[in-house]
Amino acid sequence: MKIKKTQTSISSARKALSKIALLFAIIIFGASAAFAANLEARFNYAKYYAPDDGPYIETFMTVIGNSATFVKNENNKFQASVAITYLFKQNGEVVDFRKYNLMSPEVEDTSLSMPNFIDIQRISLANGAYNLEVIIQDVNRKSAANDSTGTGMAKPFKMTDVFTIDFNDKTVQISDIAFIESFTKTSTPNVLSKSGYDMVPYVSNYFPENISEMIFYSEIYNLLDIVGAENKVLLKYYIESYETKQAIDKYNKFQRLQADKVNVVFSKFDIKDLPSGNYNLVIEIRNQQNEVLVDKRYYLQRNNPGAQFAFQDLDALDINATFIGSVTSMDVMRDYILCVQPIAESREKKFSENLLLSEDITLMKQFFFNFWVARNALNPEQEWAGYKLVVDNVNREFSTMITKGYATDRGRIYLQYGAPNIMRERKHEPETYPFQIWQYNELNGKMNQKFLFYNNSFADQDYQLLHSNVLGEMQTKNWIYYLRSNTTSPTNLTDDLDNEVGILVDENYGSSALEIWENP
Repeated sequence: MKIKKTQTSISSARKALSKIALLFAIIIFGASAAFAANLEARFNYAKYYAPDDGPYIETFMTVIGNSATFVKNENNKFQASVAITYLFKQNGEVVDFRKYNLMSPEVEDTSLSMPNFIDIQRISLANGAYNLEVIIQDVNRKSAANDSTGTGMAKPFKMTDVFTIDFNDKTVQISDIAFIESFTKTSTPNVLSKSGYDMVPYVSNYFPENISEMIFYSEIYNLLDIVGAENKVLLKYYIESYETKQAIDKYNKFQRLQADKVNVVFSKFDIKDLPSGNYNLVIEIRNQQNEVLVDKRYYLQRNNPGAQFAFQDLDALDINATFIGSVTSMDVMRDYILCVQPIAESREKKFSENLLLSEDITLMKQFFFNFWVARNALNPEQEWAGYKLVVDNVNREFSTMITKGYATDRGRIYLQYGAPNIMRERKHEPETYPFQIWQYNELNGKMNQKFLFYNNSFADQDYQLLHSNVLGEMQTKNWIYYLRSNTTSPTNLTDDLDNEVGILVDENYGSSALEIWENP
């Protein structure tokens, strides 16, 4: 299914430790060989506040028409049906739920491409922490002969997530940010209507080359009470580099706002020239003293190979008097450039890969200096020194006989995320290769993020990443099978819908790996 310690205490290094290039920030249900069905749907949600009614969550789901099963209905037309269940839990108890069938548009000819169909739900929820479970099922698709669900339908897909609602009337607050595919003025209010417009959600934060416009919507609360009707505030919204948090000049807008009960942010950027990379969309509210009252960031990824950023003119950089100017060894410069790969932006990685082939040490040094200026313009040397201490530690801990620590899977992840909160290791399990499980209590807004490394050579320190629940990292459905050291084919495997990691479980498997994964 696609759903898709030793810590150096140096403050200047911390900004470099929790960087990661995520592939998607949405959840994707999709096809898998382990299931009879191949329904594909994209899901996301946003949290809002209605001053008169309290907080609520708005869910967005797009079902990919070509993945659903269309059957003839009573109107002699073809239609798909998807069963959707939302469960909101607190302390293991269901506090709210929705269960219904989402119907596709009717079509007359199934030989054509089937239309996608969308669903929006608005669900009132009090402030608090919630566990969300989403279950979808293709009603018209029959289950496989060896997969008895008791309904005759294909097995459902399940996703879980954790979120917190925390709205109040004491501070200026911003709702979540939602991307919009298209919009029109509302003539008759309907489920798509919001702030006078009918908005079709864009249920993704991935913008491919064929999309040239990024439309977004958000709401600001409590300005009227906190700032007052007589004062205006500055609304800024811009696109910044995900890795460096540097605003991109071309994508930076602002306007003056008169405080209202709810202020709406509904705008767009032309992104046809935005190059491939990882970014944040940022919304800021500043007072008349230019102090940030509140801000909100939303990760996005752009794939646009036809566009390229122009780096600062490296030839014009005089690096002779800088911290990198005295380096004369080509090997040292190669090592320096390679060790920053885990925290480099996509464009920096691509540029540096070509740079490493050039054997131009002057250009290498200019690039390297500019790399750290982009992260700390006031003191790039201090920024590099802090990061290098972490790299030295990584090299001591994770280097193998042939690979520097920063180039190993564990080293790369340590540099991107920092030290794990929990690390469990098993070297002598009777049926598995040696393995380690790292857990981060919180990572990129997600709780209990984990990595599983294993050493299938039984030698040296060559632990490879086998599985993770972090979006954008390797996700191996049957990782228990691959972790086993004494089998060449899976046996006695059963699908476990309720298993958090969504793997195939061997009922006779006695290793503690799954138990440690679930409870490090």
